[in-house]
Amino acid sequence: MTAKLDLFAAAPSLMKEWQRASFAISSSLEPSLAELVKIRASQINGCANCLNMHTVFAREDGETEQRIYLLSAWREAPGLPGFITLEADGELQTTALDIEDGKIAAIYVVRNPDRLRHLH
Repeated sequence: MTAKLDLFAAAPSLMKEWQRASFAISSSLEPSLAELVKIRASQINGCANCLNMHTVFAREDGETEQRIYLLSAWREAPGLPGFITLEADGELQTTALDIEDGKIAAIYVVRNPDRLRHLH
């Protein structure tokens, strides 16, 4: 059996920053969207355990399989760069991504159907 690494003992300052970022994400986004952010970070980091955990949590929070599957190919997803969804309460939501050096630098969420319109 392989011993598990205690990340908080091995890299306390890094893990403190990770906790701060995780809390900021979780407190500013709806739960399923926060899990999508964590899933994408886990894909980038190549952490299978984290991918498994966050996809389970995302499904529990009502996330759709389609959006989970699209994360790995987000550059090709509809509504680039990001997602446009119809929420359970009937409101449209856009989730846009700022990309810098091939990485997600910022995430913007707009839930205001009055400001959204079709582009033709």
